[in-house]
Amino acid sequence: MNRALALSFSQQIISLLLVSGLLMPATLNAQETFRITAGEWPPYLSKDLPHNGFIARIITESFALENITVQWQFFPWPRAMVYAKSGKSEATAIWRFSEKRNRIFLYSAPVIESGNVFFHLKTRTFDWNNFNDLKGLTVGATSSYSYGDAFNAAAEKGVFKIHTIPSEAVNFKKLLRGKIDLLPSNKFTGNHILKYKFSPQQAKKITSHSKLIEPQSLHLLFSRMSGNSKYFSALFNRGLKKLKQSGKFDEYIQSGLPNQN
Repeated sequence: MNRALALSFSQQIISLLLVSGLLMPATLNAQETFRITAGEWPPYLSKDLPHNGFIARIITESFALENITVQWQFFPWPRAMVYAKSGKSEATAIWRFSEKRNRIFLYSAPVIESGNVFFHLKTRTFDWNNFNDLKGLTVGATSSYSYGDAFNAAAEKGVFKIHTIPSEAVNFKKLLRGKIDLLPSNKFTGNHILKYKFSPQQAKKITSHSKLIEPQSLHLLFSRMSGNSKYFSALFNRGLKKLKQSGKFDEYIQSGLPNQN
């Protein structure tokens, strides 16, 4: 075997070992931390919360079980995704599945199941089984948030009016003023906003419906442009499984989601 053929063969072997996870990528040795971008979504994710929120804690400790240190970087949600897409970070957390994103990112195993509910004023009698029950109502939405394909389809068909703005907190103000009839939000996130950004008197005026809007799993996303996305995704999935088996996964959720009544 001549030198060129031997070198080519060696490179093929190294590539196979990287893909199979038997050899650690050289880039891991070159970097001290694994960077993950995210947006503010308390109590799940926030730079102002202990451990950066309980979801960040779950992700960080899942990686730690595989000897990887995580660095969290918080930005507006669209920028968090763009940075991961462009390679300025190795991953972004946490997102629903979509076909469009699936072409760009490699999805981890589900981190947590989640769903939105409709918030409304207590003075409004409201019940719903499907989106047709929202006919004639005005629904507030927050840009860059995902409420599911069925919600989007109903909005596009004009089943209900939709007003979209960048701030969920401002949407709650609009709800209080009667500018919108309903506001879809994660139950715990919505209650967190009401508790910390509104007076108790204001918060008492708002309630939420128990029916979930298209519950879906949420995932850590790894850019497919990175040659190491499969390797790191496999490590995270393995660490997440270990964390669940240890019982700490459930412990962190229970401690991170107060007022679960």
